[in-house]
Amino acid sequence: MSKASHPYYPCLIESLKNPEEAILYIESISEEGSDLSLEDRRSLLAKAIGDVVQAYGGNSNAFRDTKEIELIEKQSLEVLDFKDTQQVGEQVIFETPGQWLQVVKTPRGFYYARRKNKDSVAIFLVRKGRNGWEVLVRFQPLPLHNADLDSVQTLYPCPITGGLDSPTETPIQCAVREVYEETGYSVEVDYLGLYVVGTQTDELVYLFWQDVTGLEPDVPQQDGTYFESISRNEWKPLVDLEGFPYSACQIGYYKLLEILN
Repeated sequence: MSKASHPYYPCLIESLKNPEEAILYIESISEEGSDLSLEDRRSLLAKAIGDVVQAYGGNSNAFRDTKEIELIEKQSLEVLDFKDTQQVGEQVIFETPGQWLQVVKTPRGFYYARRKNKDSVAIFLVRKGRNGWEVLVRFQPLPLHNADLDSVQTLYPCPITGGLDSPTETPIQCAVREVYEETGYSVEVDYLGLYVVGTQTDELVYLFWQDVTGLEPDVPQQDGTYFESISRNEWKPLVDLEGFPYSACQIGYYKLLEILN
């Protein structure tokens, strides 16, 4: 059902400022997607949560302080349960130790890759600088460049990123954890959107953001891996995101423009 045909439209966003109305909306979206594929259910729920966040002026903390947020997180757990991603008739034809990566065959004969716990997050931390908005960019390795052991490892500009740590971790929980581990900022995050990674994987990337102007971070809690040891964080002008090749940067840039301008 489109927003235009939804019973809460056209005064949807205004009505969602009432927590009871917000919960009814979330429940209706959840029921509406009960017969849809898992991917469509994920998209519906993410959009519904985004509508609620928009109703609170882009600040999910205003809604998070109420007990109703527990229902939203519970519903997120239901649609993000890794065990439920195994569709009827699918076959796992290969997997690495620890199930870090699987190759799956569908009943129609398609093959695609699935990462452990399936989905990931990308978080944009911004602050107001002397010359405008700045974004914290993490320079880290990507699979695009496999350097010889005696040559320099290429680092690519990215948002703060990470994958769900367990089948029960929600995207927002993952985002808060990754932000603290990789930057030292202990903050809540607001929903920004989501996108499909590509045609050869069923991974979704959930986007979040937060304004950290005036906040001081703790020392980042790195995980001790070589990957983390060579990665670094730098503050860059927000506009730089538009030219970075990592797709989340470009998607996040245009979504942030709508909020910050």
